Amino acid sequence: MIIAQIASAPAMAESKSVMDTPEGYREFYDRLGHEYEETATVYASRLGRVRYRTVLRELAPFARSRARLLDIGCNDGVYTVPYCEMGGRAHGIDISTALVEKARAKARVAGVDVTFEEADIERYTPTPMFDVVLMSEVLEHFRNPDVAVRNAVAAIRGGGHLLLTTPLPYSGFREYLRRLVARKPLTQPFEFENFGVRYRHDGYYPLALKDWLESFGLECVKLRTFERHLTRYSPMRLVLGDRNLQLHRKPGPS
Repeated sequence: MIIAQIASAPAMAESKSVMDTPEGYREFYDRLGHEYEETATVYASRLGRVRYRTVLRELAPFARSRARLLDIGCNDGVYTVPYCEMGGRAHGIDISTALVEKARAKARVAGVDVTFEEADIERYTPTPMFDVVLMSEVLEHFRNPDVAVRNAVAAIRGGGHLLLTTPLPYSGFREYLRRLVARKPLTQPFEFENFGVRYRHDGYYPLALKDWLESFGLECVKLRTFERHLTRYSPMRLVLGDRNLQLHRKPGPS
């Protein structure tokens, strides 16, 4: 599969390998969950709101049919809780203890019946009990994405679906140009720099991603880009942020 690393913070010499171990990986994302309010930061932006509405629109038919959702990398329940508010049933997992606690608090405030669990999908033992699995903006962060996807697919019932969004390889280029023109450091925002570790953030080409997901036995139902959708090839793709959205079906009886 073709991927491209699109952003990384400079690593301090004494801690540059911390993300190479499962323990260091978990510690990084737990600290991130404590110190970085992604929902308030990302989803408050105009493009973040587009992403939020796009994903919920794709999830809505499943929620209305009471489909059981597994939300992998559920963050603070940003999609899990509204999915249940639309009538769905859900279980969210995240590697960060801090984010799982935030998700449970959000669910209590919303008054929805949803469960959350601290878990790493790369070390997860799934059972095929879910009608739909959501992996939104998480695939690009995994240490072993092939293991993560294999476990995600194993959690889907026959006839169920995987809904996935990821950055495209050039989705960070606009920020790169903005910082270049402003003569700012070409790094991730300060929240990541302070951790002193390399921050993995890969981009995926749509057709390569589709072919790779199909190698796990899935069938592509929908493939599109969003946030800034361009239907024709254009050099403007280099300066306009863009993302994959793919919906795949797992064949077989339920």
